[in-house]
Amino acid sequence: MGLAAECDPPAAEQAVEDLLASKLGAAGSLPVAAIVTSDLTWVGGFRGYKSADEFSTFLETIENSPVLAASPEVAKKLEALAGQATAAAEKALWPKVLASSREAAALFGRHAARAKIASALAKAREYAEGELAKALDSVQKGGDRTAVRADLKKLASAFANEPEGKEADAGAKAVDRLTTIDGVAPEKQAAAREKAARDFAGTRWVNCFAPPIAK
Repeated sequence: MGLAAECDPPAAEQAVEDLLASKLGAAGSLPVAAIVTSDLTWVGGFRGYKSADEFSTFLETIENSPVLAASPEVAKKLEALAGQATAAAEKALWPKVLASSREAAALFGRHAARAKIASALAKAREYAEGELAKALDSVQKGGDRTAVRADLKKLASAFANEPEGKEADAGAKAVDRLTTIDGVAPEKQAAAREKAARDFAGTRWVNCFAPPIAK
């Protein structure tokens, strides 16, 4: 039996079961593997045991299936997006790189242009990681928090809805928390830092709340 969970309409599960039955037979040995596209176009599948070499060959065949290739129309769009992403990365226009990557991800089909888009996206993420690391280092060394916060807010805006943007926003909040802690009575600052460390646990910003080094 083929299973399509949480699909709409409900008939989708029956469609999956019918597809497997038509391609692999209604019954047979386990395991069962079926590779289809999101619109249930058949790519390949098998029933029964396969050795590691046989399974590797199967996966290679699936990877090279013409069914997975981008259509001419999609290929043209991907090539255009690759050009946009590459140009944007060269100018450090990261929101445009991210937009091109998201648009490409919504398109179906394998194409060489995706490698260029991925390269541009990698540059964007590398830049963001560098900025986040620089911000943390500055805070830990007692740098200008106002400047750090401003840089983090810019990064959060440029990488909105991306993991880096969320982390930058968390960093700006960590800087705000440090400033608040500075205004707490000296005898209460240690407890305030401990609470902040708990609140930011699991992020790089927890390191901002370590006890200050005595001079």
